[in-house]
Amino acid sequence: MSNLAKEIISLHGKEGLSADQWFELLIDDVLAGFGLLLTDIPPEPVRAVLFELAGQYAKEVIDAEPFTDLLGPVHMELVSHYHQQASGQFFTPPNICRMLAEISLADFPPDDEPRLIRINDPAVGAGGLLLATLEVISKKHGSELLRWISLTGIDVDRRCVRMFPMQVLSNLFVHRFELGELVAYWGNTLGDPTDWTTVCHYTRRDLPTQPAPADHPEIKTAVAKAISEQSEQLALF
Repeated sequence: MSNLAKEIISLHGKEGLSADQWFELLIDDVLAGFGLLLTDIPPEPVRAVLFELAGQYAKEVIDAEPFTDLLGPVHMELVSHYHQQASGQFFTPPNICRMLAEISLADFPPDDEPRLIRINDPAVGAGGLLLATLEVISKKHGSELLRWISLTGIDVDRRCVRMFPMQVLSNLFVHRFELGELVAYWGNTLGDPTDWTTVCHYTRRDLPTQPAPADHPEIKTAVAKAISEQSEQLALF
């Protein structure tokens, strides 16, 4: 169990909040640091604890290899610790994520022409598979290529679809990498894409062709179409 997971579990009951609630607040707090607006501002005693908790998370990001999935294990630890296995969530182990990324990227990059390369995960979870993808690309082809990568993650679970951008953005910030685009949608991949909610949308400002806003219906429909056309490959995930 990571120190972050231990700390969150130890906070259970503090300020009248459960460990799950502390984890949710930590996610919101870190994402707020990247520009996402908070719907509710926690009281000062809670903010003081969150400051320390965010510091613990930052230390683990700094100490870990770039693009290590730190939050997936924390989430699963909470699910296990509080007997929430009925949620049906079982994240792909990191070594399997790396293996799948290696297999999927065997012929990557497709050509030498600079262009935005879109990579989608229709059930993103904490972002483990996309983090492994960024790790493989940066190690095999150099971190400069990440400037041409567009990541899209979709999940029906609101916590998951926030953990994913939290992890990617934290790694980009701490390890000084640039990414072409990052989009996170909250919704059912098998449902109507116009019903998805855009959790976040970040782009690298100097991209030659700026994509349309993430909440534009054509973007969501294109992602859904790409997922449908690649269903056999995505089934590996």
